[in-house]
Amino acid sequence: LEGSLFDNPSPFIVSAQTWVLRRSFGLMHSRDRSSFVFEVNNFSREVENGSRHGYARFAYSLRF
Repeated sequence: LEGSLFDNPSPFIVSAQTWVLRRSFGLMHSRDRSSFVFEVNNFSREVENGSRHGYARFAYSLRF
C-alpha cells in the first residue's frame, strides 16, 4: 500500500489509514446434534479512496 519493501520506485502508492474499524455480530443456535450460525462482518476503509468491506456467513453443522 505504501510503496516498495526494498526501496525500488513503485508506480502505485496509496497511503494507508491509521485506524481500521472492524465490527462483527453473530448468532448461534445449538440443539441436540445440530448447530446453526449466522454472522455479519463489516470493515472500514483501509485506504483513503477505498471502499468498505462487508460479508455475511451462514453455517449449519450436524454431528453424526
